[in-house]
Amino acid sequence: MTFLGWSEQEVVVWADRYKEYLADPEDIFYHADPPYWAVSTFIPASLDARLSPDQRSCLRNELLDVFGAETHLVTYLDTDWKRYKSNIASVIEKYAASGPIKPK
Repeated sequence: MTFLGWSEQEVVVWADRYKEYLADPEDIFYHADPPYWAVSTFIPASLDARLSPDQRSCLRNELLDVFGAETHLVTYLDTDWKRYKSNIASVIEKYAASGPIKPK
């Protein structure tokens, strides 16, 4: 199984950066739901580079809207991710096809 095409070792190295914070439920890390922290990873680098800060913010918000009211869930173990993946892909495609390019 891969995450964003990363190997298991790459995922573990990435997650280890947050181990201390994840162990503390009072930490600021928990002020937002998991999709808030993950949403930037859904944006392809090539698209991200083309967007202005305002466009990037709008894209992030649209991606968060994909999760809607369900972001309050404590666990996502029983979640059917296929529905979310399809909706996320649609939002990304919309921005990739019509999103204005950041001025140089």
